Amino acid sequence: MQLRDVPSLGLSTEAEYPRGEIYLKGNSVFKGYFKNPEITKLVLDEDGWLRLGDAGVLNKNGSISIIERIGEMKKLQNGYFIAPQKLENIYPQFQSSIKFTWMSTQHTTFA
Repeated sequence: MQLRDVPSLGLSTEAEYPRGEIYLKGNSVFKGYFKNPEITKLVLDEDGWLRLGDAGVLNKNGSISIIERIGEMKKLQNGYFIAPQKLENIYPQFQSSIKFTWMSTQHTTFA
């Protein structure tokens, strides 16, 4: 198992807590999609490493925790990246205090 940098998402293996995309290699990793080399190239590199599509962080004890799917991470205006699933897990904790949320992007004038 290894982590690889994803500079476009600010994931670096050189950080204090290394973060990156998770790759796997071993006897249990499949060799490719049957008669579909184009799709195989998307998930397997030339050395046989399987791209999982998950962002992970290397913990101090050597384990890897999955942060989020690479395709789901969003960049905020301030440059930080956020995993929507983390927000989804926080919202139920505040269910009793959140009564109503309304947001408008258009202004309407009534005469």
